[in-house]
Amino acid sequence: MGSVCSSSTEVNNSRVVGINNTNNIVVVPFLKNNHKEITKEEKKIEKQRISNSKLVEINRQFETILRFFDLPLHKNVFENVNSIIRFFDREDAREEVSMKLTKIVFDYYDKDKSRVLDSSELKQFCRDLLNLLGYSDKQEILNSTMESLQSIMKQHNTDCLTFELFWNSHIMKGDALDLERNTFKEENFCNRLSLDSLSKISSLKSRELKDEFVPFFTFFNYTPTGNLLRDINLFHSVLVEEEENEESKPKLFDIKEKNVVQKKLQSRLLRYIFEYYDFDDSGVIERDELESFMRDVQEVLCKGEELEDDISVLVEEMLDDCDDDGDGKISYHEIIPHLPTVFTRMREKQ
Repeated sequence: MGSVCSSSTEVNNSRVVGINNTNNIVVVPFLKNNHKEITKEEKKIEKQRISNSKLVEINRQFETILRFFDLPLHKNVFENVNSIIRFFDREDAREEVSMKLTKIVFDYYDKDKSRVLDSSELKQFCRDLLNLLGYSDKQEILNSTMESLQSIMKQHNTDCLTFELFWNSHIMKGDALDLERNTFKEENFCNRLSLDSLSKISSLKSRELKDEFVPFFTFFNYTPTGNLLRDINLFHSVLVEEEENEESKPKLFDIKEKNVVQKKLQSRLLRYIFEYYDFDDSGVIERDELESFMRDVQEVLCKGEELEDDISVLVEEMLDDCDDDGDGKISYHEIIPHLPTVFTRMREKQ
């Protein structure tokens, strides 16, 4: 689009803002009163315009999150969040996420896209891992760990490391390192993979999971450090690992940071719901927004049952329950205690 001139005049009760470089007159309505009051209908149209663009962006982000977990996008926001909750109820969920996060790191070091890590790629990985552990200037430690790793690979009749061994040995997390001897633990590379695990790994080999995972950083308000190995290990610890003795684990990041990210992930899903219904981004859910909220809640909680025709009845009940200051609007802090109940009732119905 061409630039616009700064000249201004009047044409047929309109104000000429300028003329672009294609000689088309650019006009806007002439307002005799600069403080003209905006009508309710104009407010509604503007609110809808803002809400549409905002919903598109929020759904785009969340659709990518769902895709990473191989979950479909639903029209109902509660169904979307509930599908994430249900995913982590599955017995194999953590293994699946672990594979995907590990593959992001594996692909990062697989510079030639050969689907194996050769000696030079492994050396760079080991160097970065040792740097994270505080051994940035210890060349003898790097040489020792590489020698032990090459020895282990020879026992597997290969001079390269496959993704299967990379994931199954937990080498990405540093668990396979014996830091007292500066070697890798052979037993970490000897566990056999189940057919189910091999099948899952096979299905991931052609996926560029880094592109799928990048929106996690934006959606969960996490600023990447620039060290992919560290950042993925942090999310691996939050999403995959059960509570365990942290003292026995290599220190790839500060445990306090893990706790912060963990809280962000838990609260962000609920914040996502609030933002979804705060159409005009005012920081509160107003009455008309609350109508949409209650329709969607009713949809997920009353499947197969008769729905309440007069949604205003439900809106009034919600305001009575949540509107602590009586301003006819609901803030994030007012609604947040009530959202977990929705998901509890959804799980009871499934």
